[in-house]
Amino acid sequence: MLKFFKQTCIIVTFIGITIGYAQNEIDSLSQELIVVDNIQDKIDLFLKIGQKYIYINPDSANLYINKAKISLMDSPSLPQSANYYKIKGLLLHNKLDVDLAISHFRTSYYLFDEIGNIKEKNEINGYLGNCYKDLQKYDSALYYYGEVLLQIDSVKYTLLLADNFNNMGYVYDTLGENVFALDNYINAFTLYRRLGQNQKAASAIVKIAAINQELGNCNTSILYLKKAINLNIDMGNNYELCTNYLDIGTAYMKTENYDSSIYYNLHGVSIAKDNDFFELEAKLTNQIGESYLEMGESKKALRSFEKSLKISKDNWVVIGEIYNLYGIGKVNYNISNLVSAEAYTLKSLELSKSTGANIILKEIYQLLFNIFNDSRKLDKAIDYYRMYNNVKDSIHKIEQNQKLKDIEAKHELEQRDLENQQLKNKNKLQEFVIFRQRLLVFIALLVAIIAIGLMVTLYILRKNRKKRIAMLQNKNKQIREKSEQLKVSNETKDKLFSIIAHDLRSPFTSLLGFSSLLKEETELGNFENAAKYSNQLNATAVSTYELIDNLLNWSRSQQNNLVSTPQPLLLSETVQEVMLSLGIVANEKRVSVISKIEDDIEVLADKNMLLVVIRNLISNAIKFTYKDGKVVIVKIQLKTLLFL
Repeated sequence: MLKFFKQTCIIVTFIGITIGYAQNEIDSLSQELIVVDNIQDKIDLFLKIGQKYIYINPDSANLYINKAKISLMDSPSLPQSANYYKIKGLLLHNKLDVDLAISHFRTSYYLFDEIGNIKEKNEINGYLGNCYKDLQKYDSALYYYGEVLLQIDSVKYTLLLADNFNNMGYVYDTLGENVFALDNYINAFTLYRRLGQNQKAASAIVKIAAINQELGNCNTSILYLKKAINLNIDMGNNYELCTNYLDIGTAYMKTENYDSSIYYNLHGVSIAKDNDFFELEAKLTNQIGESYLEMGESKKALRSFEKSLKISKDNWVVIGEIYNLYGIGKVNYNISNLVSAEAYTLKSLELSKSTGANIILKEIYQLLFNIFNDSRKLDKAIDYYRMYNNVKDSIHKIEQNQKLKDIEAKHELEQRDLENQQLKNKNKLQEFVIFRQRLLVFIALLVAIIAIGLMVTLYILRKNRKKRIAMLQNKNKQIREKSEQLKVSNETKDKLFSIIAHDLRSPFTSLLGFSSLLKEETELGNFENAAKYSNQLNATAVSTYELIDNLLNWSRSQQNNLVSTPQPLLLSETVQEVMLSLGIVANEKRVSVISKIEDDIEVLADKNMLLVVIRNLISNAIKFTYKDGKVVIVKIQLKTLLFL
């Protein structure tokens, strides 16, 4: 009932604790600043002190942050600049300049991204989510919180992950998405407990309990509140413990278990007295009165309300006075003491109007209507009934407007999620179709190349085998005479096969390497890399096929002896042809092959033999050159001789 009153007490106490702790840290950092000479260290201390001052003295925070900015102009540093924009964003957010805070956070994000600091990037995403949450742009807030969950290392940065689950729970709770809110709060609670962050764990579990109460699961809410009580007892956090007793008392009242409600409220009153938590003592005592009133114990209820009223008056708790005057009026009305009921309820109304605290105005008007109606003062009864209806209608309109805003926000969020999902599905389908088409073309081409290669190889082998058999049958008598010729012929074939094997090894190595990469990328679903490797594999296969065709044609012409057929050739063109065939091998090793052969140099040579020689030279040069190295082809001419 006194939700606003309770929240105010918590905030005031939290701020007091925070100020005391932060001031001690500031004093320590200020002493350190006096003895530091290094400019970079000074910038770090300026930023640390500025950050500590943000929530206790924004003007001092701004002073130190600006000192850091001035120092950065003289001594630029990318990490410190990124940190400056982050802390400046926190200050602006605290001063409610949310739009400017977002601008600073984004600048900080880009700088941390350039550095490669993943933790800070996702911390900034969390701050951006908080900004959009304050602007009630919940879809954007959830987007940035979701980015943290997607990108952050859950093991390394568990606390950051837990904080984002907690923030997402708040947004979903605000939107009325209780199921999603519960899931996120439970995840946050689990991680906080694992980290030993009991204060945050207790806060999360109270929110879980509150949502369960809202859903009507009061028994479940009670179980969670008991866990929060145990946590706060272990931490010695008496203020939060009192609020837990207050909440569990409310939950028991909703289940009509008034004895248990009074039991826990009395525990809270005892702790509140010992620690001078006057506001909570007043509230707990008021709730005890409410329980007695529901039980029909009018005298006990009246004593509790009067006691709570005295505590509220003595400690200037205006909201407590309003509730207790109303409570006393309600008790007197129940026992038919209409004069006292009228007096106390009118005092409650007067105080409510004079302070602008219209939190129970509707209930006050309703009670006054009942009192004057029973007293037969019908004119006043009618007046208060009208006032009651006006307030009721006003509250109803506010609630309807809020519901409408919530529905619009939920609709916008759902629409955005739907559009994103549809776009993702469309892109995935398009990528799959393109990949499948490319894969089919590649497989068909690869099968064709392999089939052609096998057919050519088998044909040559069969033809050579038939020739050898025929030669042996026809020349059996001339074996001795032809032995030397056969020996020369075999040596020629050996040389041919050696040359072919040497020249084919590199391109086939490339084929095997690219096909293996393509297989791995396809299995991993990396379609972009698969397409790139498909193109490279295709280029290697075409080049290899052309090399096989040239070698086989040459080998057929050189069956018996390696006969040279000299002809005028441009040396630069021959070198370029070999460089083109070995280009992929060089690229794989990241070796640059450069020709410095002039275009007008002409040589007299057998083209195929020259190709074999140059190919061996360049291939070996690539093979024995380190990665990222360079192979340069030059000519040295001595009289009539030309050296490469």
